[in-house]
Amino acid sequence: MRRTLQFAALCVALCISGMGLARAETFNTADFRTKAVEALAAGDAHAALAMADALLTRDPQDFDAHLLRARAARELGQNADALSASETAWSLADTDLERHAAALVRAQALSSSDRRTAAQLWLRRAVQYAPDPAARARAIRDFRYVRARNPVSVDLRFGLAPRSNINNGSVHSSARLFDLPFEFQLSGAAQALSGFETSAGASLRYRISEAPTHATDLRFSLDSRSYTLSKEARALAPAARGSDYGQINLTAGFLHRWSDPTGRREWLVGADIGRLWYGGAPYADVARLTGGLNLALPNSQRLSIALTEERNRGPLAPSSDVSRVALGWSAALPSGPMLSLSATFADSTSATSSADYRDLSLGLDIAPRRPFFGAEATFSLDLRGRDYPANPFAAGPRNDREVAASLSLALPKAEYLGFKPVLTLSARKNRSNVAIYETRDIGLSLGFRSAF
Repeated sequence: MRRTLQFAALCVALCISGMGLARAETFNTADFRTKAVEALAAGDAHAALAMADALLTRDPQDFDAHLLRARAARELGQNADALSASETAWSLADTDLERHAAALVRAQALSSSDRRTAAQLWLRRAVQYAPDPAARARAIRDFRYVRARNPVSVDLRFGLAPRSNINNGSVHSSARLFDLPFEFQLSGAAQALSGFETSAGASLRYRISEAPTHATDLRFSLDSRSYTLSKEARALAPAARGSDYGQINLTAGFLHRWSDPTGRREWLVGADIGRLWYGGAPYADVARLTGGLNLALPNSQRLSIALTEERNRGPLAPSSDVSRVALGWSAALPSGPMLSLSATFADSTSATSSADYRDLSLGLDIAPRRPFFGAEATFSLDLRGRDYPANPFAAGPRNDREVAASLSLALPKAEYLGFKPVLTLSARKNRSNVAIYETRDIGLSLGFRSAF
């Protein structure tokens, strides 16, 4: 059968090249394409490639033939030819169905060439142009397959947000300090300044070792936040500039994970070093060591525990040693929302009062399964209590109690290339027995996250 198909393809190619246009027009391309597809499905990539070449001899702009040629060349390990044919197919695609098919073939050729990150981008395009839910689901399945085998993973972040308090300033214009019986007028820069925040970041993971029960990754992360002061903030603090509050955070480290043969228990250990710039100047150097355990429980429940030791040093930041214990639990409730609970205890030791504290945080996240006004909603509530044994503005301890809440709405109808825009409305209020530390912040941010 294989020799017959190869012989037929060769004969047709010779006939097309040697006959005139009038004779070539009698060539039944539809039947020939069908035979090429059948040959490819039967595993005869040689015959399929020869038939595709025959079709292209007749019509170099034949989209289907370029598609077939790319598939056949990939099966034969001719990756350069597969990439070239898939690129041409994409350039010839006129409909969403053709773009979907061309993007899939292009992704396959890139993946076979060990260019998996680029393959993921083309699979996102395949998802974008999927003609129906089933085709979309297949493209997403292929994306996850390639991502799981890609040693490189890149996560990009971007956000825009008007903020009522970009400098974490006090809600008060005056406050009693040093236990004196009168109030001091706070400077404009010490009060809450409103403005606009632009954030951007990227995380890179490179897998250096992998086996069925363990994996080791190198990790790099860069995040930046820049600010523009509002007209009201510039009037309140004429000497202040948005760049005074800008931040850049750079970290690098590794993470090693291993699990038992069932995959229900996963241990992890990691280390990171980083530097924080604040207002354009180096502020703090950080070294962090983390260990943890993730448990898969019955009924789709998950439990996690993490222990972290952190050392903060730097030219401007107060030196501190921080120990943290974090617990997390999540479950998909039957016929209900996704529920997550978290608790974190931190103990920071420092010779500087602003960095010597104990902190307890509790968090709740609820993600309903049903759309909320057409959007995928997540409700979050966080409570935090932080106690300082001393503070520089009054005798005795400082006690802060903070409440933060947010509503995030992912908009699936505005999805593009597998990324959904996410609107987040957030509010945070901190109460303190030292008035200067009482703060409030309200923000509305726009960001994006992957749908898969």
